[in-house]
This record gives sequence, C-alpha cells and structure tokens, in this order.
Amino acid sequence: MSLLENDVRLPEGIHFEKSCEDSSVLTMQMEPCGMGYFEKRKEPLNMQDDGAAFEAWALLAKAFGDEKIELRGEPITCNDFQYHHYNRFLYRVMRFHENFGQWFLISEKLLTAVSHFREAFNSHELKYNVPDKPSAEVSKQKPEAIMEKHFCDNPVQLCGLIGIPECEIFRQLPVGLFIDEVSKKTRIFPGGSAAIDLWAISENCMHIIELKAKDNKSLGILSELFFYTCFAYDFYCKKLGEPGRESKERGFDRLLSTSITKVVGHILTETEHPHLEKALSQLNLCSNKDISFTKKKYDAQALAKGTS
Repeated sequence: MSLLENDVRLPEGIHFEKSCEDSSVLTMQMEPCGMGYFEKRKEPLNMQDDGAAFEAWALLAKAFGDEKIELRGEPITCNDFQYHHYNRFLYRVMRFHENFGQWFLISEKLLTAVSHFREAFNSHELKYNVPDKPSAEVSKQKPEAIMEKHFCDNPVQLCGLIGIPECEIFRQLPVGLFIDEVSKKTRIFPGGSAAIDLWAISENCMHIIELKAKDNKSLGILSELFFYTCFAYDFYCKKLGEPGRESKERGFDRLLSTSITKVVGHILTETEHPHLEKALSQLNLCSNKDISFTKKKYDAQALAKGTS
C-alpha cells in the first residue's frame, strides 16, 4: 500500500508521486515557501503548516506502507545562514535524515545543501537566546495561551495528564539560534515568538509539551515537536552551543543547572488529525533513543472545573 492509495487529504505545497526510477520510492517535492524562502512574494510557511511539515507527511507515508520516501526541493544559493527559515528547514532535514535514514532519502541537490549547512553549523560558535522577561500576559482571544497559563498555575493537572512526577511547569522557552552572539545580524534560526509552549524538568529528563486547543488538529504538530525536541537535545543535552546571556526568568537557571540526558516531547490536543496516532507510531522509531514522544487528549472545560 501507499499514501497515494489511501483516502487521505494531501497537503497543498507538497507534491507526491511514485518515482519513475524506483516504484518503491514515494517522492515529496517541496515548494520554495515550504522550504523557508521567498518566491513571488510568498512568505515562508510556518513549519507546522501542511505545506512545510515534510516530517509529518513522510512519517504518515511510511505508516501507510511506502517503503522509502525521498524529499526533493530546489535549494537556493546563499551566503552562510542568510535565510533564517531556510536554515531551520535544512537543520530539520539533517536531523530527520539522521534518525530515519534507513527509509528517508534526500535528493542529490538537497543533500548537497544539507551537507553545506552541516559543515557551517558544526564550524561556528553557536548561541541560543533565553527568556529575558516574565511570560507575556495571556490574551482572552488565544485559547492555547490560556491553557498554557492554566497548566503553569495547576502543574499537578498537567503532570498527571502526561504521566510524570509532580514538578513545576514553565512557559515559552525561546528556540532562536545565532552565531557568536545574539543579534539580528547573527541570526541563524527565526527568533521572535518562536518558542516551546510548555516545558518541565524531572530528574535528568526535559519534558517538552506542545499544546493545541479546540479545533487545531494539524498533522504538522509532529514536525513542530520534532524540531523542538531535537533543538532541546542538541543544546541542553549535547551542549552544542551556549546561552546568549545569563537568565533566571521562567526557570531557565534550573534548566542549565540540571544534567539533562533525555528529552520527551508530549503532544496535548483537544481534537486531533485522524491519522496522528499512525504517524506518531513511526516517529517513536527514531534512531536516537534519548528522545521519545507521547500523545494525550484533554478537555479544557473539564480541567477548568477541576473534574479531569
């Protein structure tokens, strides 16, 4: 069987077809905006958008029976780290291929671009940004932010829900990356509002919680969580870079003072994509056994009343 033979609504922005050279290979052709750079005035897509979430759709294709999946796309010629969203795309491809290379293939052109990125990534002194002030006030128009605040105020609920020992919960951990120092000119990954929704530390494990509220049920949550988990593993376990400055905001000092060896990514949703479970089962087969993933559903109204 193949993803193409199942009744699945495929995303716009990624073009799927069987390889002409090898019928066992399903090809995924990315459009430029999904790879993270501009074309014809189109903005780069967020990595959780269907047209950018190649990891999620590759996992689902594998779960449906495609033997091998090849990612294709037209790389761009640029100076080191010139396009921030594109850099993050190449980082994601690099880490996904390292974990699923037995079946996840990369076209020759794209493989060359990833190799150049890896060389630059490994040859610079990397800095990541840190929480520099308390979490922002919660807007009543943003249900996910409301739930984040609720879980921070009620950590027992969240810890019980995801099955970890009771511990403090923190909000909005930045995932911006820079060369040498934190500044606009040295940026590698997009910064700004890019952040891990919720996180906690239990013994030597960092827990990352990606939360979706109400009818937000994109399959792309898997791509987003995989990136956050890899980022946390690289910089808080493997120490591939250093914080751009000291900070005690939002529990960051505890994060740096704990010897973290594992990262668990948790999905929390009210509703979910009909094939999320199927794709998640493949994600948990990644070769790095120090990272893993779980999924739980929650009822916001019941939690607010303290009944669940």
